[in-house]
Amino acid sequence: MGSGIATMHYTGMEAMRLSGMCHFSSGLVTLSVVLAIVISLVALWLTFYFRNDVKGKWQQNSRAQC
Repeated sequence: MGSGIATMHYTGMEAMRLSGMCHFSSGLVTLSVVLAIVISLVALWLTFYFRNDVKGKWQQNSRAQC
């Protein structure tokens, strides 16, 4: 997921038409790709970790209203 985010970002940046020159720093590109991967892994982990807690609460609330 993180590599897809980074790919879409840099593909979109290449698609822009500018009158100026665009320069990339390899260190910043690497850092942004690593951050995209790490942040997306944390987001996915949190989603699956808390999914059962929230799902159980929603089911209890819907049964109480019936």
